[in-house]
Amino acid sequence: MYYATQIAATVLNNHLCGALLDMIGSKLTAAVSNVPGPSETMYVGTHKLSKLCFWVPQRGDCGVGFSIITQGGKVTVGCIMDAGCGVESDMVCKEYMNALEEMYEKVVA
Repeated sequence: MYYATQIAATVLNNHLCGALLDMIGSKLTAAVSNVPGPSETMYVGTHKLSKLCFWVPQRGDCGVGFSIITQGGKVTVGCIMDAGCGVESDMVCKEYMNALEEMYEKVVA
């Protein structure tokens, strides 16, 4: 899908590309974005950034977004959920973390 949107952005003008992205975005349930961050820990002045996070761009009626970012050898996972999804966001995040921990245990074991 990434390459399709890149080609569309190159070939189509802004108006047509925006309409295409709106149409695709209206069909999404969730979006996941993985961003490789800096390999070293970052600082703002003398303050170490211990938790780096970003929000997944939401388009159309997409109600859930998961962000994955690395920094200094650590992985941070974020979750954003529209209140209109009708589920408890804490429960979804908890189950997501349980699944990640289960995968980690299987890989490390």
